[in-house]
Amino acid sequence: MPTITEYWTPAKYDNEDAEEVKAKAVQVQKEAYYRILGKNELRIVFMKNLFDSTYVFLGVYRLSLHMSDTTKVVWIRAIDHCDLDNISSLNSYKNY
Repeated sequence: MPTITEYWTPAKYDNEDAEEVKAKAVQVQKEAYYRILGKNELRIVFMKNLFDSTYVFLGVYRLSLHMSDTTKVVWIRAIDHCDLDNISSLNSYKNY
């Protein structure tokens, strides 16, 4: 099953301590995980076509409750095809 994994990695500046950067990354990743978990959101994903300027529909993704944790957020494909004119029908694919 296709997945999308999100990690937050901060840019390290010369005047910052490596431990501070790591602590900040851990805190931001935890906040992102709990925010996404609380919203129970779906993501409609498109990818830009490499050969022209069109976009290709990849699917509708939801948060994987088993693979995600406070260190990473993993999205799994909920459905491959959907009617984008009827967005309200997508609520049935959320994690309940």
